[in-house]
Order: sequence, then structure tokens, then C-alpha cells
Amino acid sequence: MSTIELAATSIIGTALVLAPIDPQPIRDLNTPLPEVAPEPEPTPVANYDNHGSF
Repeated sequence: MSTIELAATSIIGTALVLAPIDPQPIRDLNTPLPEVAPEPEPTPVANYDNHGSF
């Protein structure tokens, strides 16, 4: 690797490390999770056999 390539790689790497980050994802992590509504009770289903009776 030549000196110019090494210098360019170092500059690009430094720019990536020092690049500002968007604070929105960090704020999303700090917000409480929404409460999950309980699922409704299932309705009973008639259990028929092969002949159509219960």
C-alpha cells in the first residue's frame, strides 16, 4: 500500500469515526415501550365429530 493510499484510508476512517450521529434512534431507545393490550378470550367453538354431532 502506497503512502497516498494509506493517508487516504486514514482520513476516510477518521471522518467516519468523527461523523455526527443522528440522536433520534438513541431517543427511541429511551422511550418506554407501549403497553400491549391483552388478547380477548377466545370464543368457544362447538366440537363436531364426523357425523355432525357434538
